[in-house]
Amino acid sequence: MKKMKKLKKLLLIIALPLLLAACGKPYGQNIEIKNIKTKETVILNKKSSKGNIYGIRIKISGQIEGESKISLIQNNKEYKTNKLKDNFSFIWNCDWYSDSAKIIYEPVNAKNGKVFIEYKFKDM
Repeated sequence: MKKMKKLKKLLLIIALPLLLAACGKPYGQNIEIKNIKTKETVILNKKSSKGNIYGIRIKISGQIEGESKISLIQNNKEYKTNKLKDNFSFIWNCDWYSDSAKIIYEPVNAKNGKVFIEYKFKDM
């Protein structure tokens, strides 16, 4: 019986760190919009360790008093756009074949708040 308890304890000690490492962070990189009252262009770049890119996953979250707009740009056009107001959190998950991505943040009448961008380029 003691051997069984020790074995269970050992398995837990081994399995827990492996499980936590496997879960990991869904996003590898993050950026905060510095000043929500001014327009800002942000360039997202893949990590140098990444291979050929086939997709991107972007989570945008935060809180805005007032309103703003945020857009993912592709071929110099708005590809995805969302309005930001109050508390918000959404995900853009799309095919992407470039090593970088451009996001434009534009305040409409933002007075206060925070905007966080978490992202991960998907590679082969």
